[in-house]
Order: sequence, then C-alpha cells, then structure tokens
Amino acid sequence: MELVNSVTNNLFVSITQGVNQIKKDSQDPISELYDIKLFLIKFLKGEKTSPLYQLQKHYPLIHKEIQQKQFEFMTKSTVESLKNGVKLGLFRKDINIDFISILYFNGMMGIRNKSMFSADKFEENFLMESYIEYHLRGIVTDKGLKKLNHFINS
Repeated sequence: MELVNSVTNNLFVSITQGVNQIKKDSQDPISELYDIKLFLIKFLKGEKTSPLYQLQKHYPLIHKEIQQKQFEFMTKSTVESLKNGVKLGLFRKDINIDFISILYFNGMMGIRNKSMFSADKFEENFLMESYIEYHLRGIVTDKGLKKLNHFINS
C-alpha cells in the first residue's frame, strides 16, 4: 500500500509541476488550456484503462486522497486562469468563477470515465479537445472566440 501511495503521489507531483510550468510559459488562458491538453495527452499516452478507476477499486483511501488533491489543484489553477482571462478580455466579466472552476473539474474527471466514454468509441484527444471547446465557448468574449477559433482551425 505504501508503494502505491508513493507512486500515486509522485505521478501527481510530476503532473502538477508540468502544468505549473505551462501556466508560467503560456501567453494567455486559452493557449494554456491547449498546451496543458497536449502535455496530458503525451504524459498519459497509451493509457487504456483508467488508473484512477483501478485505484478507486483496489485502494479507495488513496483514491479519495488523490482526488481531493486533484480537486484543490485544478480548481485553484482554473480560478487563476479564469481571473486572468477576464482581465485580458478573453472571458466574460459576468461569469461565476468559482462555479465555472468546479464545473470544469467535474467535466474533466467525467470525460475520463471509461464506462461513459469507452476508448473504442471515443479517442482521448477527441474527448479533451471537445470538452475544452465546449468549456471555452460558454465563457469567451468576441476577442476570446477569435483566439479559440484559431486553435480549432489549426
């Protein structure tokens, strides 16, 4: 159990460090989301079964702990990005930032659910790309939509 906990926490640290570096290097919150998507696709490449599902099934306490860490990290990170996007005029000023950050977390976790989005029906990159577009279309301004369309068309 200690080995599983150690490996799980090391993986979490590696991913959060990569995401934090991307956040530092990205031009804006829209570019940031697409850069993080590419990072995660490469990092989790070849994953056929959900490690989180396996963790939940065999090590529920470790799963609960890592899920709480993911929630805290992702919502904090998303809140920062949303505030920056509003400041840059890419996201609407009238969005509820806390609500959107929790909604984004739940959506990202939801698309990882293999019983709903089976790998034989939905490719990982398609799921992430589609969810990011869905998420952004609900919050962008006209300026943000131009930036979003650049990523969609490229």
